[in-house]
Amino acid sequence: MGTPAPTAIEIEILPGRALARVFSHEVTVRSGRVPCWTYVTQGLAALGQPELALSLRRAPQATLEMARPEPLHLLASFAQLAADGRVVGPGDYSELGPRGFLRPDLRGFTYQVAQPLDGVALPPGALSCIGLLGPELEVAKRFGALRVLARLGRDSAFFPTALWCDPERAAVASPDETSILCDVASALFPGVTVTLQGRAIHLVIPRRVAPQLAEALPSLPANAALALLATLAPDADACLVWSPGQVGAQAISPAGSPAARMAGNFLLLVPEQRADGGNPFEDGFAYLLTDASHKLMRWALSTGTAVELAADGGEGKSLQLSWTG
Repeated sequence: MGTPAPTAIEIEILPGRALARVFSHEVTVRSGRVPCWTYVTQGLAALGQPELALSLRRAPQATLEMARPEPLHLLASFAQLAADGRVVGPGDYSELGPRGFLRPDLRGFTYQVAQPLDGVALPPGALSCIGLLGPELEVAKRFGALRVLARLGRDSAFFPTALWCDPERAAVASPDETSILCDVASALFPGVTVTLQGRAIHLVIPRRVAPQLAEALPSLPANAALALLATLAPDADACLVWSPGQVGAQAISPAGSPAARMAGNFLLLVPEQRADGGNPFEDGFAYLLTDASHKLMRWALSTGTAVELAADGGEGKSLQLSWTG
């Protein structure tokens, strides 16, 4: 016999235009199972917004009919925003008012491509809504959402992140923590990814953001370091994770993963160096550039040109910049 189709209840969230399907299921993590309700929209794609999935940790004995209404109200708000032309994508974030969501200090959401879940029917291209506490939201805005998501994934033993809202959890990040990113210019452009594959760091940028990037670069001094913040690469099978005080690089991955495509939260380009080469640093990659290579890289970023920089010996990795879409 085949696997039974997921059962769900359907509730209209935007009259005549969008509804939400609510599923009751469990997420398997390395330490056991996490019971959840997951709320999945239907109809947002027609408004230009990828469908959204919001998971909420529930009590083990809670039934589908007991699903909390707050996620429906939130998704209804997101549906209305989409109808007004305000949409979100991977790496974006939404900030809530002082009442928060479920608790006053759950102050926002970030988004990433949804992972398959047993017992949940997800439409293609759906995004998971990941709840952020106030301090985490500030870190996500300043240093990139993937920094927070990787820590949640490490703490929950679930790759790539704990996708469920847990009203009882503590914050995993603080805006007061020190980081190499505190002292450099940084920028987030939608869809940018950075991964380590073998001996090469791969920076992939969507062509649709090329005009924004070309406009932003001239405002930086010619010798300035720049951190390009990244979202999780769709094919990543591991992700760097870092917390202040940590010694050495660490990563999270699914069980049995070869970690052949390790994602990072940023690529830091550091000019005025004696040789080219990059390595993991914190939860991203730092790439050292000679004056000539830095000039070439700035030109490639401003013109939408692919380029490859070889490491000058030693343990450093090479760098490959490519454009997609």
